[in-house]
Amino acid sequence: MARIVWGLVTAPVTALVTAPVTAPVTALVTTLVLAFVPAAGLVGAGCGDGSAAVSVCGDGICDADETPQTCAFDCEICVVDGVCDGEWGEDRVTCPDDCPLCNDDGVCEFLEGEDGLNCPGDCLPAGCDLSTITPQGSPAEYLVSAFRVPTSASEAGEVGVDLDGDGTIDNRLGEVVGMFASQADPNSYINYDIANGDMVLLGRFYVDQYPDDDLVLIQLFEGVPTADPPTFDGTDVLRLAPDYPKDLFLCGELSGGLVDAGPGTLLVPFPLPGLDTVFVTVHQTRMEGEITADSWTDMMVGGGITRGELETTVLPAVADYLNRVIEGDPEGDTAGQLLGFFDGQCSDLVEGCEGVTPEEGECVYNEPTEPGPWITVTEVRCNLLFDGVMQPDVDSNGDGVADLVSLGIRVDAVHATIDEL
Repeated sequence: MARIVWGLVTAPVTALVTAPVTAPVTALVTTLVLAFVPAAGLVGAGCGDGSAAVSVCGDGICDADETPQTCAFDCEICVVDGVCDGEWGEDRVTCPDDCPLCNDDGVCEFLEGEDGLNCPGDCLPAGCDLSTITPQGSPAEYLVSAFRVPTSASEAGEVGVDLDGDGTIDNRLGEVVGMFASQADPNSYINYDIANGDMVLLGRFYVDQYPDDDLVLIQLFEGVPTADPPTFDGTDVLRLAPDYPKDLFLCGELSGGLVDAGPGTLLVPFPLPGLDTVFVTVHQTRMEGEITADSWTDMMVGGGITRGELETTVLPAVADYLNRVIEGDPEGDTAGQLLGFFDGQCSDLVEGCEGVTPEEGECVYNEPTEPGPWITVTEVRCNLLFDGVMQPDVDSNGDGVADLVSLGIRVDAVHATIDEL
């Protein structure tokens, strides 16, 4: 339907509309005029008085004085001409043909979707390419034999890597895991699963020579659980999980037997006691530790997750864990403390929780004697105190705004064989 710009109707028509008639007739005439004038070309036509034609928003023609902002009906935001016209509203979403995902500006804008696969020039060191790095002989392959997450806030400062160059290890999620460690040590659970082959983590290392190499490539995979416990003696043969991405990697260097790789993007396990381990997409990931052809020792894996990843992957796992703890002893002291902290404690002061109301919907308090689940994801996400400790703590791009929640783990690994990739 044509769009009308008020004030451009010619005088005779205006007089027709404002003639003394009854209100219903006025409304009817006005409606008819508004439908008729654009179609008849009376708006901006000059009416023979010598005036210049005036553009009409809604006539299907993008005139010289119209833009996508002033008349989106006539002027599409995306005009494919090979130029990303940001002032018109073109961007990677509205006009991918003119504004490609990778803009080759030397900055890895992972929050905008750039990564080492779709934008290697911005996100990877020169020469870092999975298809071109070919080691002398076969790459070394590994099976993770030990896994460590912090069990206290102080230990969180010892497990992980320094992501922002301020001299301290960044591990905000490690601090959160440490908060729950008094209820159950997550390391005992995950290492039990590793020892029994229920959780299999694999690694692959591309290197030309030990102990020094100026360009190496390292990968971390999820493996298929084994029917029998691994031996961890170098003879284990493992398979990769079929749905785990096989093209994520970090590049770096090997110096004196110590690898320093990254940054890049990896999937990293986030363990909570008694639950299946979830894998989170970790950006700006780095791996640092001692490595040989036969082992990893004190390999630190650290990076950051986005707020969106936190809410869709981590917080549901936290809610599941809390409900498992309460289920174990619903009327015990621990259950009472958790229920008192989370259950029914939603706050509309938390970003994204403006519409929640305590004691309504998913924020209703549940008695311990009632059937679970007692704590919802909304109650975790909208808890004001918990939200405070889950705020982003790492500024990944130097703009002065923290945009990632840091995560760090430590692993050891032994030689193994991966029978497919």
